[in-house]
Amino acid sequence: MLTLEPTVALEDLTTDDARRLADAVAELTEADDAAFWVRFAPEMNGSWTPWGQQPAAHVAAFRTLADVVHTTAPGAATTWALAYGAGYPFGTARGEVEGSGPREQSALDTDGDGAVADADDPCAPYWPGPEHVDARSPSPPRPGRRVLPASDHRALSRVRGKVLVTALMTAYVGTLVALCPGSLLHVEPLEGGYDRLYWTLYQRTDLQVGRLVDLAMVVVVAYAVLTTMWKPVNAAVGWFSTPLGTVSLYVFIVHVFVALPVGTIPGLDRTDPWVGTAVHAAVLALVRLMVRSTVGFRLLPT
Repeated sequence: MLTLEPTVALEDLTTDDARRLADAVAELTEADDAAFWVRFAPEMNGSWTPWGQQPAAHVAAFRTLADVVHTTAPGAATTWALAYGAGYPFGTARGEVEGSGPREQSALDTDGDGAVADADDPCAPYWPGPEHVDARSPSPPRPGRRVLPASDHRALSRVRGKVLVTALMTAYVGTLVALCPGSLLHVEPLEGGYDRLYWTLYQRTDLQVGRLVDLAMVVVVAYAVLTTMWKPVNAAVGWFSTPLGTVSLYVFIVHVFVALPVGTIPGLDRTDPWVGTAVHAAVLALVRLMVRSTVGFRLLPT
């Protein structure tokens, strides 16, 4: 995560500034074979940042930066990080500082009642548009921000890590593959081995050790695959999955309320794989649309 906190007025930032930043990010991406999230002017709706509560200037500067980053640094993505809206427009309650530019009263007054108050939208005036934002989320705590070097967390994608993962997976999956046909085809001495192993170590209700081993294997392999093949995977499914991941708590809460009515639909055969696939796809599409439209973001944690 690369956080950019402007030290000059947003109106003073130029395309040349964005190009210099994008060139530097492109060099880092190439050198470390890593992807970067570029987070520009976070908490832009807060009163405690010099660039805060200047929606028109923020949108213009963000779009300029995003256009250049997307063109120049394909290994980087933009993230839009606003502050959680409870207590908006904050004021002195959260610590008000002098802004680097004028506070745009007319743009902040979204309900048009002549005053900037808690009834005004804390998000919409600052939104640069989906074509400029790759991910969005409330901003994490301010202290201790830093970008970890790629070498700190890429051990599994290096040669030794790949060899280790491959050896473990081959041994584990190979054992299961050998046991399964033996049980199904009644081949001695493997007959019954798969069933005994399943009923002894893989019961779901008791969360037995076999399932924990499976989980560990999936996490390790998924991490290695995503680290090694992040660019094509992100290009294929990142547009859908990344916004959900950035507000995972919100997604978890919302899916419970969506799943409850789905489970009460009469005549719905959820044991049919086609029906199950269609239901899951519809639920995911609905939740993704809710995230895109920030439905309930002011009420639910994200």
